[in-house]
Amino acid sequence: FLPLYVMFVTSFKNNHEFFLSPWTLPTHLEWENWRIGWRTVKDLLATTLVVAVTTGVATLTIALPGAYFFARATVPLKGLLWGLFMSLLMMPMIANLLPLYALLKNLHLLNSIWTISLVLTAGAQVGTIFWLRGFVEEIPKDLFEAAQMDGASHWYQMTQIVLPLCGPILATLAVTQFIGAWNEFMLPLILITDPWRQMLSVGLMQLDSQYVKQYGQLMAAYTIASIPLIVLFL
Repeated sequence: FLPLYVMFVTSFKNNHEFFLSPWTLPTHLEWENWRIGWRTVKDLLATTLVVAVTTGVATLTIALPGAYFFARATVPLKGLLWGLFMSLLMMPMIANLLPLYALLKNLHLLNSIWTISLVLTAGAQVGTIFWLRGFVEEIPKDLFEAAQMDGASHWYQMTQIVLPLCGPILATLAVTQFIGAWNEFMLPLILITDPWRQMLSVGLMQLDSQYVKQYGQLMAAYTIASIPLIVLFL
């Protein structure tokens, strides 16, 4: 809590009071810092919120059928397919940046927040399906057998049995994906060139250089940017 405390109290100070005593409460509240901070990050917040929500929803929507397939389907060479799929976990993202950039450039998908969501959704599939598959496999098989005896299709079993019982793990993965997308730095730094389309992590870095001597304004912007994550985590 110490960094949060320092960030919060500094957001109400001017530079003189900050250098004089960074740890103590402010003697005079500088509300102008918050007005400038909000005006600076509000567009970044909106863009980042769209990317984070889209990424979280799309990731779970695609991963749940994949997890159900690997957990319940009976097809030849499913074990080999699963092993090949899991081997993608060993590939670092930094090794994919150059071919990824070339691919997106050829597809004319650069400089778009939807491209960030698309790439993050694709990159999160392996880990998300890994966790969901283990959860689906722990569901009692009697439930599926009873549903099959009643003529339930795979779609019905997935939506009426798997989806309700996977609520806890889906909520956990949703929060994880949201926070991961919210804090994403490398992709928007490389793929986004328009400042008004930029995400929060890169925008705050640029804000740091722009207001490097105005610590109150800088910490006010940081505080505003951290509020959604704190609320979501709680």
